[in-house]
Amino acid sequence: MEQKNLMHWKTAKFKSDEKWSQEQIDSISTFIMNIKLPSETIRRMRSVKFLKYWKGSEFKYFLLYGGIVILCDCLPEEEYDHFFKYFYAITIFSTEVYKPLWVEGKRLIEENPKPEERVEIHEKPEN
Repeated sequence: MEQKNLMHWKTAKFKSDEKWSQEQIDSISTFIMNIKLPSETIRRMRSVKFLKYWKGSEFKYFLLYGGIVILCDCLPEEEYDHFFKYFYAITIFSTEVYKPLWVEGKRLIEENPKPEERVEIHEKPEN
């Protein structure tokens, strides 16, 4: 899901009139490449320009370590709200410590629309 979200925001493949400008892509890429990841991480993150070549670990690092901060200035409020709920749900499922919240996490995942379902939000009305 993270890959679809990022590709959607970068390229606006789902008919959205909202896509990242080149300036935003450069800013996001700079931020990503400067993130200090935990020592147990295997690979450094690459620029958003290479998004289609990212490995699963890079999407994971983006979601867990940088996405919530990076995207707050790059997405419309409603899109950011969807991402925040997704981030929160994934964080809940990331450890047994949050097991009492797993029902809430499941609800958030089920409520959060997939990128292709959010197209209707952004489509321009026909005249």
